[in-house]
Amino acid sequence: MWTSAAALTAEPSTDPTFSADDLHALRALGREQRFLPGWTLSTASARKLLLIERGFVKVVEQRGGRETVLSVHGPGEHLGEIALVDRVDRAHTIVALTGGHAVHLPASSLWRLLDLRPELNRTLIMALTARLGSVAQQQADDALTPAVARIAGRVLWLADRFGTERGAVTVIDIPLAQADLASWAGMSRESGVRALRQLRDAGWIRVEQRRIIVIDRAALDRYAHDPGRGPAADPRAQRTQPAPLALI
Repeated sequence: MWTSAAALTAEPSTDPTFSADDLHALRALGREQRFLPGWTLSTASARKLLLIERGFVKVVEQRGGRETVLSVHGPGEHLGEIALVDRVDRAHTIVALTGGHAVHLPASSLWRLLDLRPELNRTLIMALTARLGSVAQQQADDALTPAVARIAGRVLWLADRFGTERGAVTVIDIPLAQADLASWAGMSRESGVRALRQLRDAGWIRVEQRRIIVIDRAALDRYAHDPGRGPAADPRAQRTQPAPLALI
């Protein structure tokens, strides 16, 4: 079963949201889980905080028989705090992209920890604010960004967060299918494949099986922020829908 090199070699979580003491307390009250690609780590009805220690996951929504990718997360990230606070049921599922390790903290344990360590309330409020701000910014950016540039932005985001520098290139060694990347950007699989082909033909990326190599990061960045400076548009790759938002 395929597991990325990045997932196997990544250091345990050093989530900047929490101090080392906070993480120790969270782990002590939580349940550890090792997972394999394709495993479901959390469902819509779950009320828990999920700490990703190693590996990569995607947040998906099932609607009308279709799976839509809402976001991608890796080592050092935590998910589920919004659902813990507002208690609203959402059709979200967290699915493993690679093998890895996570800690599940049920709502009851989190509330108990907040009673014992009230300073964590401020930490979680800051995390919630940052998450909501990020979602709002994504929505605003995507509303003004052509589909191909949106794909370029997603690739750039993955490179910045999870890429590995290898000489002059950046390797995104995460088994995110092209259909998943397209769905994340609010495109059909076919449009997403055409968009990636345009970026490849421009000489900015190379697409290999379940990984992307960024060859010209500067050009990709310029295009993501100024689509007028990009490759000639294929109108078939412009078919798009509003990109999905992840509130979890």
